[in-house]
Amino acid sequence: MTLNELTISFVGVFRTPQAMIPQLSSEFCRNIFHNPELTMSGITPVGFVVKHKLQPVPMISISSDKFVIMAKTVEELFSYIESTKTQVSVYEFGSYGLNRDFEYLGIGQSAVDWISSRFIKERFRIGSSVNCCSRLNLMFDAGENEFLNIDIEPRVGIQDGLFLSVNHHNNCPLRGFPDSDRLQTLYDRSKQLILQKLGILFENE
Repeated sequence: MTLNELTISFVGVFRTPQAMIPQLSSEFCRNIFHNPELTMSGITPVGFVVKHKLQPVPMISISSDKFVIMAKTVEELFSYIESTKTQVSVYEFGSYGLNRDFEYLGIGQSAVDWISSRFIKERFRIGSSVNCCSRLNLMFDAGENEFLNIDIEPRVGIQDGLFLSVNHHNNCPLRGFPDSDRLQTLYDRSKQLILQKLGILFENE
């Protein structure tokens, strides 16, 4: 099996909802991802968004309740956060998430069969009903005021692949975006925890 990290993001949940959704300057939005020709920005139903025109990542999303910055690598994420800090106020976050998306490829059987055989008791696997097993959500207590939410589902277009969305939620306050050193410490610890839990879920594979 091969584990690939697809995206990495920081999610700051505002301590109190914002009456006015913060917006970023048009010049900043054009250049934040170093690809102005393929970067777009504007107000959407979910808030103010800066994103690649063709790909889901990189992306910045600001709504009344949270601030999301998503990238392909941790280095890019830190760069986007440092740039964004120069454009916005120091917000009070009531909680924050350190999130990652992964894919597991080459699991040796169809994703639906893998999920159902590993997590659903045999007496519940009646007839073709396992075909409805499309997503599994697991939540782990990761320490004081920390939770690890892992969604597992078939990888679109790859029969023997899985898609994993991992949310490391920290239910504690944070004043503004952390600096690079603090972010590195947080993400290193988070990755270690995530890989430990995934190792347990995928052991013997």
